[in-house]
Amino acid sequence: MWRKHQERVGSVREELNWSSLWKIIAPARVKRLMWRICIDCLPSKSAGLSRLHIFQDIRSLILDICLKEDRKIAGRVAVMLEGLWKNGNDFVWHNDKEDASKLGWLAFHKWQDWFVAQNLWESQLDNGELVHWNPPPFGYFKCNVDAAFNQRVGSTNRGWCIRNDHGNFIAAGTAWDSCTFSVLEAEALALKEAIQVISTFHNALMIF
Repeated sequence: MWRKHQERVGSVREELNWSSLWKIIAPARVKRLMWRICIDCLPSKSAGLSRLHIFQDIRSLILDICLKEDRKIAGRVAVMLEGLWKNGNDFVWHNDKEDASKLGWLAFHKWQDWFVAQNLWESQLDNGELVHWNPPPFGYFKCNVDAAFNQRVGSTNRGWCIRNDHGNFIAAGTAWDSCTFSVLEAEALALKEAIQVISTFHNALMIF
């Protein structure tokens, strides 16, 4: 009876821990990555999060953060861990990596940009201001660009997305600079990058 009781208590505690992980404020892909780390199902070679062996139990560490910290803080930590994992894999497979001093900065901006975009989307839904995308003429591709600015740190973010006349996704990209451009400059840079990428797909591409 005691063993059965302990199993029930452990099961409830386990469900609580997993629930706290799924409730953190972070992109869905980051939550899945944290879950895969916790169940020891993360593909890697010789770097990445496997280097965190200094902790006796990385699973316990992640779940403890998700359970005890603010959901936004836990989300930022999760995005940071994703950045560390990707950086380690880039070094192993491509012999390329970001400076350690830059990883925290990149992680913060990735989380912040995602968080702002989520709030903007929800605000548009609440206010009924959702903008509908209209397809280009038959045989053409349409490129949408946008820019965002972080006044506190003085950075400019930009992104672009290309779809065909059926609305099917073709390509997309994002970038950011640690300086302030005008809206016109930032969106022009995004369009330039989109054209450079898409021009390699087809020599006779028509863009609307």
